[in-house]
Amino acid sequence: MKKELTKEEYAKIRYKRREAACFIYYRPADGQYYIGKIKYGEPVSGDAQASVYLGSSLPVENGVPKDAICITTCHTHTPFLDGSFEQEREVGPSKGDYDYLKNGDESNYGIVLDYVGIHVADKGDFVFPGHSVTDPPQMYIYYNNGRKADKYSFID
Repeated sequence: MKKELTKEEYAKIRYKRREAACFIYYRPADGQYYIGKIKYGEPVSGDAQASVYLGSSLPVENGVPKDAICITTCHTHTPFLDGSFEQEREVGPSKGDYDYLKNGDESNYGIVLDYVGIHVADKGDFVFPGHSVTDPPQMYIYYNNGRKADKYSFID
């Protein structure tokens, strides 16, 4: 017998979010860059923190040539779909992203794909609950040495 979902149950399924991530490699033998297998975090909903576990960076476990060198990681941040308007999420690399670089990632920088956000004077750029998943994206390159993150826009 087919179960009918209530609006609330449907929303919990439909609006789950999850991060995706991969390792990025460089192969000196052919001068090419390679993207490792894309890995996905567990789906979350509401204001739960999304994350993704990358596992091993060994080339053989990521579908790239065995002589490729892992140079960094790339991951996404999820949209901010639920919550009250008083809540906000700063765009760009999170504290957890910087901690990952400091605690064992072999690279000195990371890449995160996030949103451009709305600028709030004297605070930074933020997304607020209910923003559109089609808001303009932005790539952030962040560093292990305290240097401010670089931003690269995908829009003209």
